[in-house]
Amino acid sequence: MKKLLWLPILLLSFGLTSCEESTSSDDDNGGGGGTQIGAGVVSAKIGSESWTSNSGASYAYAAYNNEWLVIYGQSYKVEGTTVKQKQISLSIYQPKTGTRSVGVETGTVYATLTVTEGSNTKIYVSYKENSGTINMTKWDTSGKIASGTFSFDATEGGDPNGTVISVTNGSFDVKYNQFTKK
Repeated sequence: MKKLLWLPILLLSFGLTSCEESTSSDDDNGGGGGTQIGAGVVSAKIGSESWTSNSGASYAYAAYNNEWLVIYGQSYKVEGTTVKQKQISLSIYQPKTGTRSVGVETGTVYATLTVTEGSNTKIYVSYKENSGTINMTKWDTSGKIASGTFSFDATEGGDPNGTVISVTNGSFDVKYNQFTKK
């Protein structure tokens, strides 16, 4: 009987010691690591602001079709009478694990950021080769999971002379839908 009493105490003490809050400088802070389970999250630091697709009326989505994987994260909130929306889109041709350059000139990896406040929408595009990286850490075709990290610089409208926004410490962990052409 005494042996049976120790089991719940041991399990409870393990549970209490593993519930501490992370204060490490490696904490996500809107990007970085993340899970690899298809949690449905895209996050990053946009400029100096931490951003995630899983806050408010938001979502992350991914689709794979004709050898292109598109990962899309969106946040949406209303402040007073103003709608504020941010979207990050990553497009990857022939996805596989490993690090790849982002940029229009690569022809295989693109990144965009769309920022909407009220009726004002600005689209920022990864405008040149080597404007960032995407590191696919998991590409699971049976479980349909894509996970990894990213960073990129983008300019308004893709204009090389336009305003540059840096997207850093990005991470994605999504399940994707696969479509086939008929």
